[in-house]
Amino acid sequence: MLPENTNYGPRSGSSLARSRLLSGAEWGHRAGASSLRAFCDTVCRIFGKCNRSRAGFRVYHTQLEADLALAAATFERFLVPGTFMDNSVLLEPAFALKHYTQQRPRDAAAAHVYALICERLGGTDEAVASLERAAAILEEEFEATESTEIEKRYSMALCNLGRVRLATGGYQGSLEAFTNCWELDPPGASLRVQCKLGQGLAYFWLGQVDECFEAFLVSLDEAENSGEAGLKDEVVVLLSRTLWGLGTEDAKETAKTHLLES
Repeated sequence: MLPENTNYGPRSGSSLARSRLLSGAEWGHRAGASSLRAFCDTVCRIFGKCNRSRAGFRVYHTQLEADLALAAATFERFLVPGTFMDNSVLLEPAFALKHYTQQRPRDAAAAHVYALICERLGGTDEAVASLERAAAILEEEFEATESTEIEKRYSMALCNLGRVRLATGGYQGSLEAFTNCWELDPPGASLRVQCKLGQGLAYFWLGQVDECFEAFLVSLDEAENSGEAGLKDEVVVLLSRTLWGLGTEDAKETAKTHLLES
């Protein structure tokens, strides 16, 4: 149950700090790892079975294709739960992918992977620009083909775009991306939960707290109905941290209740 009086939210000069909530990037890597792994798997399948060294990619037709597959395989290693790796490992794939995307600007998969690597390296502005390109390309392809596979990739690009915009403080643009993603009826419980969580966080930072909690409750329902272990716990923790961040006693009590019932 949520507090009845929700006439509050983040204000200019408020003591509420971003550090009291999950940032867009932190949330994305915690709750979004499964869909990101699925995306990297898809990229790897496009070009065949991936090995973990450059020598293993000699079967590809061009060095550009080898660079893309290697970058996807390298980034995928960062998404394995419990794995801690130095981000410097991604520098070489990032340079290779930047060259690739310049040579093949219509390759949405490459733009998407490049954006995720840039985000990991702290280049969020570059990540946003690359995700915007990927989403625009996939939108055109989906409208032309109505392919379910392209629709899935388009949904993932929009969800990631919303998440990275959220991390950079582009809350209105973030909300638009998440809303567009939800309207596509994204497949998979994890992606649907991420989409509604993102909407909730965007609404929160825009000061629309009622809409924020409505989105969070939808994400809770999606998580409960998914049957995926741990998914509901992620939503409950984020909802509770948001409530606690509001600073009122009612909100804090509600946060405690959600945590105890989870």
